[in-house]
Amino acid sequence: MCCKKMGRWKEALDIDNRVLVLRLKVLGESHPFTMASMNNKAMALWKIGQLKDAIALLEDALRLHRLYQPLDHPSALRCLSYLGMAYFQLGEKEKGTSYLSEALGKQTLKIGRSHKDTLLTMGQLAGAYAQSGQLEKADGLQREVLDLRLKVAPKDANALVAAQTDLGRTLIQEHKMKEAESLFVSALQVCKESNNSSWTYYYATSALGACLLEEHKVSEGEPLLRKGCEGMQQKIDNMQPEQVPYFAQALDRLILHYNESNKHDEMRKWQAVKDNLPKIEAAKK
Repeated sequence: MCCKKMGRWKEALDIDNRVLVLRLKVLGESHPFTMASMNNKAMALWKIGQLKDAIALLEDALRLHRLYQPLDHPSALRCLSYLGMAYFQLGEKEKGTSYLSEALGKQTLKIGRSHKDTLLTMGQLAGAYAQSGQLEKADGLQREVLDLRLKVAPKDANALVAAQTDLGRTLIQEHKMKEAESLFVSALQVCKESNNSSWTYYYATSALGACLLEEHKVSEGEPLLRKGCEGMQQKIDNMQPEQVPYFAQALDRLILHYNESNKHDEMRKWQAVKDNLPKIEAAKK
């Protein structure tokens, strides 16, 4: 657990692998602790960029759950949720949405809407809806997540900022700029109050800048969007694979702005930054 909190995922993978081998030997494949270890190892694989290997292990864990444990067991619920997130990142959006929907339904019945695992799944499913153009569904889920975060865990700054920026991003797509701008300003305030200078602070900064540009407030928006991208560029070595697309999204908006402004040297500079981002595994064609 310490390795994971410190982001030392290769060390965590080695530990998780040894634990899994031991549990398979002592407890067998039918024990829920063994399946939980499979989830843990899969997450470590995912964090070091081996997404397809993680999915294969999660699918195997889910197979065992179907054989030996009810699918509302906590380990099975995490497995379903992880599979949904992983498939969506891989580009298989329909399969990812299906797993996330199944996980959310079972989590709601078993542990309730306000549980941290349910909130994670809700946020991921909302993101899947948003990327698929189902903005009304995304908006509704993200508002619920934000409301529950404020009620249940208002001091969890990282989760709160994530909920605010996720909803804000959807609001931009819905052309609700004033509401989005207010959310991004609030997210930055939460970051400052919690001394959060991680990539999430810079992502919120870039998102506010992008929002202001959509409102044609170029003199305010451009410096914030650029500052956010510069900050994430400095933090890239500490970002997990699933976090890199947020940086890529901010870069796309900055590149587009410079292209539209005929600042082609800046456009090419930031395009080179994007081209050199760590590659995320893509779905098989």
